Amino acid sequence: MNIVNSSDSEAGLATMHSIASDAGAWAASMASTAVFGHTCDAWIGSSRDLIERFVEVTCLQKSLSRSARRGYRSDLVALDNWMQRTRERTLVGARSSELRTYVDERTDVGIELRLLRRLLTSLNHFYRHLHETGCRDDNPAKRLQQQGAPSRRAMPKSHSAHR
Repeated sequence: MNIVNSSDSEAGLATMHSIASDAGAWAASMASTAVFGHTCDAWIGSSRDLIERFVEVTCLQKSLSRSARRGYRSDLVALDNWMQRTRERTLVGARSSELRTYVDERTDVGIELRLLRRLLTSLNHFYRHLHETGCRDDNPAKRLQQQGAPSRRAMPKSHSAHR
């Protein structure tokens, strides 16, 4: 069992916030740069590092279990893969409408209700973290939380019959 000194934890959090804030300012300046008519995503190639840093910071702040950390990481990497495959951008620049489309697609293929709720929580925490550290000026997942996860009644019968 690792015991973390609270001053070390605070220093680590301050460092993580500083790194994310500096990276956010750089990304904001780069994100609007157009190349051949396309907007560049300055996070291509580094979004996974940002996910890892977020998981580390969240782990320290919320004392998450190993399983919860794996879940957050899995949810965010899956969204990042989807964004790069379908939108040619990373999850860092996702819009509310794109997050809704992603969540709807996951629901359509039969994601379990508990995993859907975890996905919504992961997204909300990640984008809140990006907003708080200056990487984004909004939280596109906030609207998802307000809409909430569909109830079992709202999910297709084929998805809820096995619950």
